[in-house]
Amino acid sequence: MLSLLLAVLLLLGLIVVTGGLRPVPQTPLATLAVDQISRGEPWNVTVTGARLASDLTPAAYLHDRAHHWVAVIAEVEITAPESRADLLEVVRLRGIDGLGEHPGAMVEEGLVRPDAVLRVRDAASARLLHPGLPEQLVFLWERASDAPPPPEVTVLIIGMTWRESSLTGAWEWLDAAPRAQVMVPLVDQR
Repeated sequence: MLSLLLAVLLLLGLIVVTGGLRPVPQTPLATLAVDQISRGEPWNVTVTGARLASDLTPAAYLHDRAHHWVAVIAEVEITAPESRADLLEVVRLRGIDGLGEHPGAMVEEGLVRPDAVLRVRDAASARLLHPGLPEQLVFLWERASDAPPPPEVTVLIIGMTWRESSLTGAWEWLDAAPRAQVMVPLVDQR
């Protein structure tokens, strides 16, 4: 038992000496301009604009008629070798009052996942994209109307890594994290 305790103390001493308990410095997030492409895996994303909009289509409905949409328009091209059905994972918004306050809203670490994704060409729900076929999409977030709208929104583009899962041993797209941000002027079209 004493030898086990000494081994643990020696290991902890090595970790402290080599800096293993210091926080890992964060690399700054790339800031892109509107209409600038973010190349990466499993998708390339070009954010082209952002709008405030009223109820749009039966494909996406507001939980409260007094609310409105924050709509981010982006071209998305799948770079992974397989089709992708996780389009709600492509972008997030940060720092906007009134987002994520309805039933079903997904907020994690201050980042709000879209409530819906529509194709621009026909306003239908976007459920699946195929590799090498770019598509104009509208990402929608429901926002309470009682707060004044911000002049711009920060759109975070999410990337993933193709790697072996430590839980299942299967190769999967994991480690979803912001890879770039775009500051987009918000145009009120309600």
